[in-house]
Amino acid sequence: MKKNIFFAAALVMAAACSTDDGPVISGLTISPESATVFTDEELPQLALSATPADALEGQTVTWSSSDPSIITVSDGGVLAFAVKDIEDASKTVTITASVGSSSAASVITVRGQIARYEIIDFTSDLGFSMLDRNVGATSAEDPGLYFQWGKNEPVTPATIDAEWSAEGAEFADWTVAGNSPCPMGWEPMNTVQKNSMNDNVTDIIFDYEMCVEMGYPEFSNYTEEEYNAAKALWDKMKFVGGGCIRPGATGMVDENGFYNSSAVYVWTGSLVENAESGKSAYTIEFSNYPNVAEGSVTYAYNLRCVKSAE
Repeated sequence: MKKNIFFAAALVMAAACSTDDGPVISGLTISPESATVFTDEELPQLALSATPADALEGQTVTWSSSDPSIITVSDGGVLAFAVKDIEDASKTVTITASVGSSSAASVITVRGQIARYEIIDFTSDLGFSMLDRNVGATSAEDPGLYFQWGKNEPVTPATIDAEWSAEGAEFADWTVAGNSPCPMGWEPMNTVQKNSMNDNVTDIIFDYEMCVEMGYPEFSNYTEEEYNAAKALWDKMKFVGGGCIRPGATGMVDENGFYNSSAVYVWTGSLVENAESGKSAYTIEFSNYPNVAEGSVTYAYNLRCVKSAE
């Protein structure tokens, strides 16, 4: 009788450990179980494991994404971004692997590129908000990356393309929303925004300081109070000098190949006739928006992103 009881128990234990299709899965895990990535970074490679170790042999694994509009997952568990960027600071996407009645999950926190920046609100003064640093800057002292107009990849003095033009296959018109390297929902300054900044900030500072330097502040078109208000706005913008990349430039090129590296140059979407503007200590030296009909783009500047008031 005892032998029969022992034999029956052994059969039950064997049934718990295996089926006709193979071992029963007692534990399923995705590695990594969680990760945080920006939309311009590489997604993690997922690895699925089970207990016992050979329990997945011959089994069908079903993968799914809780938000395939952001991250997709292939039948083999390979992740891919379905977006270039997201407007939110972060979104959570859960990747699930299912085998029979068992499942495991990996939680991916997707961070929009906007999460790298602070937002400075100038809506009441200028009609737009501005990011606190140039694209690619990692600190307040860093001028950030340099771009040729319509090229979404940054360049250096060694990689700038003097033949780059709007007629190239890779050209992306930055006046079209989403084409620039700005975070999603943000763009280079357009003509209206640039004029607002000039009228309320840089023109006032240039005019007043020029008159003070000449010894005739009373000749300025602006009062000292207007000057102080404009200067406060400028200081709040946290611009830093970075110069530009100017192939073939002579003079004022530093040892790193940057032209006039103490000056502040940033791209805008404004169509003007030439790239040179008057210089003063606090004036943004906006470059031109190149004439895309001629396709002449030879300079590389920093890029500061803005968003109009809703």
